[in-house]
Amino acid sequence: MMMKHRKIRRYQMNKFIKTRHSHFLQKFNAHAPLKQFFLSCIFFGTIGLFLLFVFFTIYIGYLSVTLPGGDDLSKLSLSESTLIYDKNNKLLYAIHGEENREIV
Repeated sequence: MMMKHRKIRRYQMNKFIKTRHSHFLQKFNAHAPLKQFFLSCIFFGTIGLFLLFVFFTIYIGYLSVTLPGGDDLSKLSLSESTLIYDKNNKLLYAIHGEENREIV
């Protein structure tokens, strides 16, 4: 007899809680899709930023290995024509040896 009374009482309490807070639960559930959308945006945005950071770090590492250093650039000798200009920035002479080169 006592067990049946507890089940009825528990059922009545659950029913009371559901009816008492149903308005609050409806309000809360109405914003659930929006909340889920923002949480997924934050989640995927964080993953995207992490992947961007990883790829950027790998790219910088690749560039630091493949680009020539300052020593290589100082040893480089380019034969280029000597250009002489007047005061109005007009070309007067272009002096060159065997090769007539201009660096672009």
